[in-house]
Amino acid sequence: MEVGPGNNSIKSPNSICSKNGNIVSHEGTWHAGVDGANAGIVMPGVVLNGGRYDQEVAPGVAMDRAEIISANWTVETPAGAFKHCLKT
Repeated sequence: MEVGPGNNSIKSPNSICSKNGNIVSHEGTWHAGVDGANAGIVMPGVVLNGGRYDQEVAPGVAMDRAEIISANWTVETPAGAFKHCLKT
């Protein structure tokens, strides 16, 4: 699956590492188009059970891939039940 029309993508997540409430680094931050990193998909435009897509593509920093398990999952929370959820 490629980043394109209908897909919601992530291009430059910012990581913040803190200690005692103070920022100590931004290790893990990456930007699409820099050092071989590419935009990843947060939510695919077409949802197919068994579909796989890259969420983060930043060699040496972050490489995450998701697989769609169900597009009709019900989630029970203290705030209520949510139907037709995407389970990855």
